Amino acid sequence: MSDYGKLFSTEHVDRGRWDAATSAADEEIATDPFDPEPLFNRGRALLALERFDEGIAALERAATLDASGSGMDAWHLDDVTFEALRALAARVAEEDVARATAILRRYLVTYPEGRHVADIAKWEQHFGGVVKTWVKESE
Repeated sequence: MSDYGKLFSTEHVDRGRWDAATSAADEEIATDPFDPEPLFNRGRALLALERFDEGIAALERAATLDASGSGMDAWHLDDVTFEALRALAARVAEEDVARATAILRRYLVTYPEGRHVADIAKWEQHFGGVVKTWVKESE
């Protein structure tokens, strides 16, 4: 650990050292495979490297572990997981809306009562070409 109680992978992520964060996280995972924080850090680093499938898999695995003894914020994990799935789905949506929807719905497997459940329908509409436009009425 770099600072007391802070994982090396967290330090590398905080400084934008994605390859170093991935390597450090791999070592930390090997040491303690039940700590979700290195998986979270690995996921964020892989996402930054645009290795979406691997990054999302790491985040989903982190979500299955008990975070009560780690320095990881479970709500942050929820947010990062949804954003990663949304970003990947948006990339795929131009070619295959059904596949994009399936990617986005992976969120429901990990977070059936998550903070972004309602956002899924909005993004599905967006991917399907239904875009809401907000107009401010003049007084």
